[in-house]
Amino acid sequence: MLRAVFLATALALILAAIAWGLLTKPAPVGSGMVVAPQAETVPEKPLSAVPERWKEPVIPRPTPTRTPVAVSRDVTTGGITPGPDVTAPLERVPGPDLPESLNMPPPSSRLNLVVVKQAGVMESKGQVVTLTGIIPTPLDTACPAEDGRNTRPCGQLAATAMKRFIRNRSITCDYREDDDYKGPRTGNCTLGRWNVAGWLVSGGWVRTTDDAPDDLKALEKTAKARARGLWNADGSFGEKK
Repeated sequence: MLRAVFLATALALILAAIAWGLLTKPAPVGSGMVVAPQAETVPEKPLSAVPERWKEPVIPRPTPTRTPVAVSRDVTTGGITPGPDVTAPLERVPGPDLPESLNMPPPSSRLNLVVVKQAGVMESKGQVVTLTGIIPTPLDTACPAEDGRNTRPCGQLAATAMKRFIRNRSITCDYREDDDYKGPRTGNCTLGRWNVAGWLVSGGWVRTTDDAPDDLKALEKTAKARARGLWNADGSFGEKK
């Protein structure tokens, strides 16, 4: 049985090989069989041989042109001199330097958010102002206590009194003309109807200068006679010598 199957398979393979050979063999001339022609290989032509009409056109780049200057329209009415004709782009030029008088601050200014540095000296937004006609009291000034043996910080007490007087209120100051407005200044300052320097002098918290006005001298004389603030009963100011 197996032998018969083997012989049948071998015979089928032989017949298939014969049939394949007949199909791949070129047909003889006159046999009546039509054979499809093979595609002819066309050699590639160089780029120079391509017709001009097939080439990609070259678009020229646009030449940059200058933007024309718009001509201003004259809209002036009769009786008014028209402005100059604008025929070119406008050019900004630096202006002249301001005169020194315009660079100076106003003769008076309003101080807000005042910080007391010491009695007679205050600061507002970086501007330090010393009151006119007084000698500021340093913070480390000491005064004798009532027992006569100890001392009390009178300089700090004077600064605290000035802080309580000003609180969060604004102050208006008139400055001397010879002051350098970029540095510390000396001014006559008022808080409402009160003169700040006069208030400190009358309370005995500061002393007056030699060239102080007569009204400040009178206030100092009264404060000294009544031993107010930092004035002692013997007429000394601050710490007894």
